[in-house]
Amino acid sequence: MPDPIEMLMQDHREVEQLFADYQQSHDQAIVETICTELTVHAAAEEQVIYPALGAYVPDGERMRHHAEEEHQEVKDAIFEIQRLGYADPGIERIMQTIITNVTEHVEEEETDVFSKMRESLTAEQMETLGDELDASKQRLLSEADTAGALVDLTKEQLYELAQQKGIDGRADMTKDELVATLRQA
Repeated sequence: MPDPIEMLMQDHREVEQLFADYQQSHDQAIVETICTELTVHAAAEEQVIYPALGAYVPDGERMRHHAEEEHQEVKDAIFEIQRLGYADPGIERIMQTIITNVTEHVEEEETDVFSKMRESLTAEQMETLGDELDASKQRLLSEADTAGALVDLTKEQLYELAQQKGIDGRADMTKDELVATLRQA
């Protein structure tokens, strides 16, 4: 059975490596990978980990809201990258913001949140969370294969991107059609 905290910490190490790779190369393909990985990680945490944090950990609801606010800041930055496009020169500033915010968020989770979860949740609860997190990540990664970092955007956000990119017929498109069209644009 997967340990949810170990899974999340593995994600953290992978993203830290991607940050280092980006800082050396400034490669737009790495930016795209970072955006997708962060989107999947955040969505899985919000769907599986944070509800348990709020329900079972003393002061967990406050920690949950704080973490979700931090996630939203990164999601907003990723949306801005999507809006500008991966090749835009403004990406450097946005990436530095993402790196700073994610680094601080990871530090908080690994020094405070995860230890409180281990103290407060039973082995059975942790096992269940591990299974649920694994299933959530697998589903999100599968969706991200076709949607990339667009996987967690709302239909309204996708429509806005399509409008900015001048995509015809966007008003009649489903969310999946918007994703597919934006990925091709």
